[in-house]
Amino acid sequence: MSAKVIVISSSTRGSGKTHFAAGLACWLKRHGHHGAPLHLSPPAGDPVPCPEGGAISRAAALLAEASGLMPEPLYESGWQAMPGLRQHFDTVFVEAPAGAPLPGAWPALHLSRD
Repeated sequence: MSAKVIVISSSTRGSGKTHFAAGLACWLKRHGHHGAPLHLSPPAGDPVPCPEGGAISRAAALLAEASGLMPEPLYESGWQAMPGLRQHFDTVFVEAPAGAPLPGAWPALHLSRD
């Protein structure tokens, strides 16, 4: 499977990237898509334990839940997780800090609120 990649980014902390990405994840799920998050923004707040071990940021756990997935460290493991996510999901939505480079040659839709 070759997933579509959607990158949500903003140069302003607290601009709503996580909320927008969570809403998008819910919408995708309701419309029959099998999406996965990749949270690249710096972790903040209390870590959330993952059922299979490890912990992730509250934002990454929220994005996983909005996608109908259990939280797992993969969703916060960096760009190196992208090939595996693209194989198993039809959409990968990336929450990235401003200026994060987009490696690879996959098509992406960038949504920015600057």
